[in-house]
Amino acid sequence: MLATEISGAALDLLSATTPDEAMARLVQTIAATADADRCTLTSIDDGVFRVEASYDRSRTPEFVGHEYPLAAVA
Repeated sequence: MLATEISGAALDLLSATTPDEAMARLVQTIAATADADRCTLTSIDDGVFRVEASYDRSRTPEFVGHEYPLAAVA
């Protein structure tokens, strides 16, 4: 990615009005940069695996915000 593209992506993220919007833009940008069909951002906190944001070229992901016990996915 060229420096100007990185700057544009950073400005796009900075213009997000909520953390959820910033995360959604981030996964979409990563998927486009990697030419990937899907990208998902997750977190692990206090034994819980949480889907923070997701992007899928073919449909709207339905599992954003879902939480799973870490033991269920480990």
